[in-house]
Amino acid sequence: MTVVKTPFQNNHIALRDFMRSCPELTTGRALTQFACIYYPIAMLELELLENASEEFDTIENAMLELIYAGLKSIEQISEVMGLPLNYTQKLMTILEGYGHIENGELTELGRRSVAEGIKYTKYTTRQLVQADSIHGVLLSREFNQSNHSLFQPDETTGSFQHVLPNPFLSAEAFQRLMSETMNYKRVNKRIFHVNIERIQSIISQSFRFAHAFLVSLEGLPHPIVLLKHVTYSQETRSATHTWRPIALSHSNAKALGAAAAAYEIVEDEAMASLLATKSEIEKQQQVLSQKYNFTAKWTEGLQKQLGLKGELIPYAKAGHQVSIDLHMSVFAKVTRTTFLLLQQLADPKAMPHVGFAKYDYLSGVVARATTSDPQLQQLASKLFQLQNNGSRNYEQLIHEITNHSPTEQRWDKLVSAIL
Repeated sequence: MTVVKTPFQNNHIALRDFMRSCPELTTGRALTQFACIYYPIAMLELELLENASEEFDTIENAMLELIYAGLKSIEQISEVMGLPLNYTQKLMTILEGYGHIENGELTELGRRSVAEGIKYTKYTTRQLVQADSIHGVLLSREFNQSNHSLFQPDETTGSFQHVLPNPFLSAEAFQRLMSETMNYKRVNKRIFHVNIERIQSIISQSFRFAHAFLVSLEGLPHPIVLLKHVTYSQETRSATHTWRPIALSHSNAKALGAAAAAYEIVEDEAMASLLATKSEIEKQQQVLSQKYNFTAKWTEGLQKQLGLKGELIPYAKAGHQVSIDLHMSVFAKVTRTTFLLLQQLADPKAMPHVGFAKYDYLSGVVARATTSDPQLQQLASKLFQLQNNGSRNYEQLIHEITNHSPTEQRWDKLVSAIL
């Protein structure tokens, strides 16, 4: 039976997506925290006021024109049109239902319909939407989370932080949404049909939790939340899943300048829950570091995740950032992760290792490889010169060593192939 891994278990994929798709945010800014979190998604059923237009029925149009000309009583209209009185009354009721007549007078919508000869109507409709209740915005279609990616509170894992306290849309946020309905009809939002005039009310709301990641970048005052994002291709009729920021705070946008233009910008006040979550993650790590032997857990992680002889590796920890000092003798086995570590030695901009962050006692930890070993530095430089040249030999080398070489011979074979 195949075990499907959760996004938390594959958290490196989310970071890879973020760095590849958002270089304007990540270039030149060190990653200082990368934590797995559960993020609340509000599930709203909205009542909307919608406009519609169609060709007029001849009799309805004639009746509106008579009222526009000054006829008020049903009897007069019935007589002029040569229609039975009860039928004329029914027509009047229908026109009132369209919003064309009120208290025997033409409404603005009725006058517009007469002037243009088009039956304009307004009616209420309902629509289910998802909202980011923390930032106070509706989620675009691309950020809508599928049903199987949303969880009741009791279906989540308690070892990961849940962004709280209020997962529901506040009254203030709803009032803002009502005043900004037009924004959600634009092409880049794609939430409401162009005929929607405004949000009337929230009929019902509930919430679910989604997998997400809390990211802190050097030089930005507020953390960023990454949520699963889907891009649809009309040509291939396929969907591409990536992890992207839901929104940026005003202060983050100010620090980023023009690089923030493509993102949703929200008030700094909306960051309170995220800052509280970040603080809770730090407290959790401190408590669990005292409960567990951090050095032993760290060494175990180095061995299991990175294939290193963890007890031989010096490390330095500052907050959520840990640097590990590698040398030639610490590599116990070679996997694809080994090549990522070597890439960090050759390229300071390379993606750090965030695999430890999926454990509660190392939540948010970002690990970077360093070395003072000249031979290892030379190996890393030559290996990734091969990669940067776009040579197929690089992928062939990885495939050959990780799939067709005995485990105990892989490191020696890699060294001899490169040096």
